[in-house]
Parts: sequence; C-alpha cells; structure tokens
Amino acid sequence: MKIRGDIQRDNRAGGAQARYGFFLGESLVTLTIGLGLLMMLGAVIVKQHHQEKILAERRTAVRACEDAVLTLRSGKTLGTDAGENVQVENVADAAPAGMRWVRVRAMVGGKKEAIVALLPGESR
Repeated sequence: MKIRGDIQRDNRAGGAQARYGFFLGESLVTLTIGLGLLMMLGAVIVKQHHQEKILAERRTAVRACEDAVLTLRSGKTLGTDAGENVQVENVADAAPAGMRWVRVRAMVGGKKEAIVALLPGESR
C-alpha cells in the first residue's frame, strides 16, 4: 500500500528486515552444526588411522612369531635378522614325548605379541 508518493508502508512487524535477520540466523546455526559435524568426522578418521597402524604392527609381530615357529619346526635355527625382535623360551608344562612347548615373543614398533607352540625336541 502506497502512501503519499514513493513512501511505502509494510504492515508486517519489522518489515523486510525481520525476514532477512531470520534467514541469517538460520544460516549461521546450520553452518555451525555443519562445522561441528565435520570436526567430529575428522577426529574419527584420525583415530581410525591411528588404530589401523597399531593393528598393522600387531599383525606384523604375530607374523614374525609364526615365521619363527615354522623355522624352528623345520629344524633350522633363527636367522640373525629375526634374532633381535624374536625371543624363544621353553615353557615348563608337560609335553608329549619328543616334543616341547615354547613361547615365542616378537616386538615390532613397540607392540609385543607372543604365541605358544609345540615343537619337536626334548625339553631342556
């Protein structure tokens, strides 16, 4: 509705200013929520990557233990490359005749793993 020439009157409270202010507020809230979700997603991805590295190191240590057991089972001695990271010790438990229990420990990247295996040979 026009009153006296080019002066225009708006019947809504606050006029167009209220509408733009509401839109700006909604946009800021949406942006804040979106940034918060992105930050949480980033933190989860970093944590997952860290856990993947830990699991990979543990799998490598278990593989080193298994390789050592297979080498000892075939009657060979452990090589010098495995000697630093892999330790073999006899376990005092009773074993079948001609066999012995051993505990094989390996350390890779600060992660220690151990397996117990039955090997041929008499207990020492």
